[in-house]
This record gives sequence, structure tokens and C-alpha cells, in this order.
Amino acid sequence: MNHSSYTKEQFVEYIKSLVEEDSHEVFEEKFYEKELDIWNELDSTEEIDLEIETTGYIWNVDIEQRGEMICAGFYNHSSELYNIKYVVFFRHCADYSRVVARPYDLKRVGKSQEGYYLERYFNRNEDERKLVENGKIVFGVYFRIFNTEQEEQYLNSLKNLINDNNQKIITDEYYEYKMENWDKIKHDKIVKYIYPNFNKLKLKFNNHNGNIYFSLEDCSLFENRSSYDANIILTLHNINDITCCYAKSITTTVTHFDEDNYIIKFPNFIKEVDLYTKNKSNKSIIENNKCIIGLYTRYYESDKNKIRKVREPLDLSLSSSTSSSSEDIDIVIPNDDEMEPLLQPKENKTTTPEKSNPPIRYAVLALIVILYYCYYFYYTYIFCKVMKEINDMDHDNK
Repeated sequence: MNHSSYTKEQFVEYIKSLVEEDSHEVFEEKFYEKELDIWNELDSTEEIDLEIETTGYIWNVDIEQRGEMICAGFYNHSSELYNIKYVVFFRHCADYSRVVARPYDLKRVGKSQEGYYLERYFNRNEDERKLVENGKIVFGVYFRIFNTEQEEQYLNSLKNLINDNNQKIITDEYYEYKMENWDKIKHDKIVKYIYPNFNKLKLKFNNHNGNIYFSLEDCSLFENRSSYDANIILTLHNINDITCCYAKSITTTVTHFDEDNYIIKFPNFIKEVDLYTKNKSNKSIIENNKCIIGLYTRYYESDKNKIRKVREPLDLSLSSSTSSSSEDIDIVIPNDDEMEPLLQPKENKTTTPEKSNPPIRYAVLALIVILYYCYYFYYTYIFCKVMKEINDMDHDNK
């Protein structure tokens, strides 16, 4: 269809068509638009704050300028479970063909701000003529909200895997992301960066002799020098059916994460064949080379007396009667080739969760310096003495 011929109704249908269809029952749809005097508002307040109301939820929207890029992000503070797909767009006030739109999938639980990280939508200098006229632009969001009864049952199953170790709970959070191109894992690794609740996580899957190895790296801890205590459940499930899933606790007890302990390596997370094994509903975790990966995280108040190192992972397999064998897991410092160049730690490249001991390092360095200078002065002394003797011999011969 030629976008320039869109009526308002056709444009709305076009935006809705960007949301991928699935088998979930739709609970509510919401189409929201607002015309903005964008440059005046951004220049005077630095950010534009909007509120969008749907049944049971109020969504907060932030629009900001970062450099030359116009960015937007939104969130809500509900503690209830919701399951949505949505499209965020900016368009010209009068021409529906001049639009920038992005679709998203999102499912979560807990008081969090997933989605708040700002996404870049257009360049003020390069795209202004396309989208803005006389300082005016239209911002919009389309929500498709689904029923969550099945999701609640699924999440309760995940909660049953958590060992709180009698530690005080702060909050629970759950995020899902689509993982594509699973055929790559036969000859390469799959890496995906996700951004739950202001954090930057790196997920990596490797195939080793038919077993899928998994690692989770919280890059934000190294960047921000922060820390937290948490339990984490990792799940893989069919893109349209959460009952076809595989889940494991990758911490098994309350675990401390900080700048020195920010990556979990989990060998033998699942057998590759189990990703493609059909369940009773004739569905497999991987469908059309895609699946959904979920992270259920429970955060706790810090308690230094609690055990931080975890072993013998638990598992829950709804897609197959077989589950991968339990392996020891640990929080480790990654090797250089597993890190982004800007995130490589300057020190402490060990593979244990123990923090390095700076006084020992400094003592060794001081000893090396002392030995160097001793060698230097000794060599200089001997050299000067030999040269003096040679000069004395030459003088005597004369």
C-alpha cells in the first residue's frame, strides 16, 4: 500500500499490523496520539512528560533529545502482571506516509521500569523535514494487552523454583525477549543484549557436543560499580505457547552480584535435541528458528551472612520428560574474549568469585621495582669499577 494515500483509519490499521499475531486472547487495545510543539517544549523543559491511561494502568512517557537524536521511553509502576505488545511512532501532522514506527514485545511482573531505557527514533537535523512542520509533530503508541491467567500459572511455577534462604524480599521482576536465528548455534554462539530495569545484560549461548552452554553477564555492575542480591530463573519457551517451556534456577540460592562477580556461566543448560522435541501438544521450544527467553529475578535486602556461592541448579521442564544433568555453577570473572573492549576489567582476571587482594599486588610490584633498581645499581657499580681498573692499567703502562 502507498502510505501517502492513507486515511487516518488506514494508518491506524497499518500501525496495528506491525504487531505480530499470536494465540493469546486480547484483553484491551489502545491507540494514543498527541500533537507536540516538540522544539519549543524540549528547549524549555529538556524533556516532554506524557501520561497514557489504559484499563488498570497509567503509562508514563518521556521524550528527550540526546545529542541530535530524539528519544522516547515509557513505563508504569504497577505491581500486577501484564502481557502486552505495542508500537511507538512519530509522524508528520498531516501526511501519514511520513512516519517512524517501532514494534515491541513485552511481558513482565513487578514494580519495575522495563521499557524506560530511551530508544532513538529520529535525528533532529537529518529527519526534521520529513517529520516536523512548523515545530509540530505527532507522537503515538498502540497497545495490545492480553489476558494473563495462563501467564500467572506459568509464573507461579517459576516462583516455586526459588530458594529465598529466609532473606527479606524487595521485589520480583520478569522480562521476556524474542531470540531468533537459533540455527546459528550449530556452528557459532548466539549473543543478545537486553536492558531490563536500567540494567545492561549480555546473554550468550554456545553449543558444545550437543549441550547448550549459557552465560549471563550484568555489564551494568562493572560500569556503575553497584551491587545487589538476587535469585534468577532462566526460561526458554515456544513463541506462542508458554506451556512448552524449559526453566532452571541459575542461582539456586540468594546470590550476591557486584563489580567483581557479575557473570554466571552455566554449562549443560539444556541438550540441543530437547529444544526441538515435540511435547504432547506437538510443539517444541524452538519454532520457525525462534523462541522466547525469560528472566525471572527476585531481589533481596543485602545480608552479608547469607551464602553467596551456589551449586546444583534446580530445573523445571514442561516441554520434555528429560532434563539436562545438574552441573556445578559459579559466578566468575570472564576471560578477555568474552568481554566487550570497553568493559574489560583492568585487573582481577581470575576465575573465582574471590575478590583480589590489592596489598599483595602492590607488594609484588614494589618487590619487582626494588629488584630492578638493585640490579641497576649493582650493574652500574661493577661497570664503573671495571672501567676504573682498565684506566688504571692504561695509566701504569704509559
